[in-house]
Order: sequence, then C-alpha cells, then structure tokens
Amino acid sequence: MEDSLLERQRQYNHMATTLPVILYDYILNSNGKNQFRYLAPSCYDLLELNEKDLLADVSLLWNIIHKDDLQRLQQQDAITTQHGETFNSEFRIITSSGQLKWIQMTSRINLNSPGKNASWSGFMLDITERKQIELTLKKKINRIKKFQYRSRKFCLCS
Repeated sequence: MEDSLLERQRQYNHMATTLPVILYDYILNSNGKNQFRYLAPSCYDLLELNEKDLLADVSLLWNIIHKDDLQRLQQQDAITTQHGETFNSEFRIITSSGQLKWIQMTSRINLNSPGKNASWSGFMLDITERKQIELTLKKKINRIKKFQYRSRKFCLCS
C-alpha cells in the first residue's frame, strides 16, 4: 500500500515538473489574505517568479498582470468565487525581463467542509503563441475585407 502511494507521488511529481503548465492550489482565506497552497516548480519558466516567493506573497502575481487586464480579471475572480463556478480567463502579464505573455488560467472550486476556507485547484498555461497567431489572422482578415470593399467600390464606379 505504501509503495503504491509513493509511486503515485513520484508520478504526480513527474507530471507537475514536466507538463508545460503550472498546476496550483489557491486558498481564499476568510481574513481576505488569499494565497497559493501549492505551485508547480515550473512557475518560474512561465511567470519568471520563484515558487517560494509566490507561495509567500500572492500579490507578486497580481503585480505582473497587464494593467489593461487587471480589473477584468479581479471582477471575474470575484464573480466565480461568489457563484462557485469554474474560473477561466485569458490575460496578459509582463515578466521581470519585460516579456509580454498571454496566460490562460483555469480552476475549479474544491468542495470543503463547512467552516474551512474555500480553495481552488487549477492550471496556468502560456497561450502567447496562439494569441500572436490570432492577431496575425485578424490583421489578414481585415486586409481582405478592405480589399473586397475597394474591389466592390471600383466595380461600381467603372
């Protein structure tokens, strides 16, 4: 029994350190001071923030969120917490090296015993490449639409 438990722990640790996501547990404390209870060690690769520092101070994450996304993200966080819904958001961060990255953050509430602090388990994923492709496609579509408009205008005039 103990061997199978150790093997499962090894498997989990392997996944948590090799998957290209940050797995996390987040606690909503009744005193208003929320915190991460767990963060995968891969958090530095994505956020350029140390796992131990983030465990000690969750505001480090809030501080790197792009100012244009911060209020929306805080509102989404409050609404999903209030209603116990799945949290799913895409937002930008600016890392300490100045890189702009897009992050997808998804989590679900854990059903705790009455009187215990609410907690969420989830993941963060780098979606920067996908967002760059979306932006490129949007620009190309806009160029095509402009060309089509000009073509119709030219045909009407001739």
